[in-house]
Amino acid sequence: MLPLTIPEVVFESHPLANGDIVVAGMVGFTGRISSLRLALAELKADGRLDPSFGDGGVELTNVRLVPWQILALPDGKLLVLGPSRQPGLQEPRVTSFPDWELLRLLPDGQPDTSFGRDGLLRLTGLPVPGEGAIREAAPQLEPDGGVLLPTLIGPPFEPSTVDGLVRLNPDGSLDTSFAQGGTLALAGYIVALSVGQDGSIVAAGVDGGGHRWLQRLTPDGAPDTSFNGGSQVLPPLSIGSMLVEGDGAILLQGFPQANELVDNQVLRYTASGTPDPSWGVAGVLDLGPNFGYINQLLPSSGGGTLLVTIGVPAQPFPMGGPQRVRVLRMTANGQIAPTLGGAGGLQVTLPLGGVTYPRGTIAKLDENSFTATGVMQRADGTLLFNGRVEAAEVELSDAGAEFIRWVSGFALAALGDSYQLDPTFNGVQPPRLSARVLSRCLRASGVEVTLTSSDAAVAVVTVRGRGQTIAHGTVPFFGKGQAVGRRTVRVPLTAAGRRQLHRGRLHITVTVHAADLAGNHTSAHASATLRA
Repeated sequence: MLPLTIPEVVFESHPLANGDIVVAGMVGFTGRISSLRLALAELKADGRLDPSFGDGGVELTNVRLVPWQILALPDGKLLVLGPSRQPGLQEPRVTSFPDWELLRLLPDGQPDTSFGRDGLLRLTGLPVPGEGAIREAAPQLEPDGGVLLPTLIGPPFEPSTVDGLVRLNPDGSLDTSFAQGGTLALAGYIVALSVGQDGSIVAAGVDGGGHRWLQRLTPDGAPDTSFNGGSQVLPPLSIGSMLVEGDGAILLQGFPQANELVDNQVLRYTASGTPDPSWGVAGVLDLGPNFGYINQLLPSSGGGTLLVTIGVPAQPFPMGGPQRVRVLRMTANGQIAPTLGGAGGLQVTLPLGGVTYPRGTIAKLDENSFTATGVMQRADGTLLFNGRVEAAEVELSDAGAEFIRWVSGFALAALGDSYQLDPTFNGVQPPRLSARVLSRCLRASGVEVTLTSSDAAVAVVTVRGRGQTIAHGTVPFFGKGQAVGRRTVRVPLTAAGRRQLHRGRLHITVTVHAADLAGNHTSAHASATLRA
């Protein structure tokens, strides 16, 4: 497990063929949107920063591109794609969407000055197609190193406006041989997009009447007549995830009644666009209710297909506690493989650092705050979840919890071959912690101690004397960077401590336990003899 606390907002991560992982996000002052800039980091397979990339593993750029997609190009370069700002973030009312921007980097993270202007290419007139990144409909890499981009045709929110596809050459120029001068208008909006090794395109979407459609296109953007005669297939479900298999068959996961709490199905269409009668029951595998908020179809390294569901609670309601994911393996003939968790699939808890505690209480350092926002496969086929972690001190009121102090970061959690947490994937060392007692006598105001921590963490201080806990308190280190610094605090006395105020000299031991955003635990100790 690994938190990367450099980026403030991370949108995308991508596995590389050599086993490394690239993550991208925005850094700067969270209260000043105009200060945010794109940052990238490359991690080794074990989660540690790759020192050959950028500055010690991190490349801080001067561009404001919001990373919606990262593509690894055939020559080892990286292409980061997204808008120049998050749509709607700085507008009381969204009236237009920003245009696509592309940043091309060399394998070492430096800008590729042969591309665009100092590596950045602005595609004026090609707006992003919505208010946020949609992983299933993200830009796709073409076999020759070009890019297939979804875009918006027409002003936002108008009945006549539809999504479209644009194909770019490897140098970023418009490929005018694609569709009509480089642009293809679609029916309604895209919900899933895939490009095959032969350049063929599979797209799924919803038209203006709310009808779902699925279509295969040739590499030049024309309807593929070998797929349902060139016409669209009308799937009987709201599509949540799509996977195009090597033989051209298409798997769709979704909800036939547009309600995941009612039903959840996986459909398989043959390469010709007909339901596969040899898969499931007439091409359908019914999985019943679904309690996750993200579903992703992935190929299984052992054959068949995986359905990964993020946000599975231990009980359907209420949702709380450590976040869980479900990994369900489907066999090549569309049956649930009982070897992975039985008929319901394997449920895995994703604990990862973070503590939220009300002011004045003692923090529970075994809490976790990891919220997964996506899943991908590493080069070896194992799973990697990205998300966020947070530690916070809150003030409780009738209006709810109000944040007083907090720190947050991007996090990755890896599962190994057995789909259990991979303990070798942790690139962050526990913070260095030290404690020193400043008090020379026991006072009603508490025991004064000085603590230092090398990184953001939450510490619980316990002071014991005469076999009893005489002081107990929480000390947060909410900061960023390598040196968080020093804190001098008075740890409040317990009832047992107040009874010791006038009982002569007292030898005390101070134990400090701390947890950081990575879920690492560390401790420090000190002792002193206090006067009454």
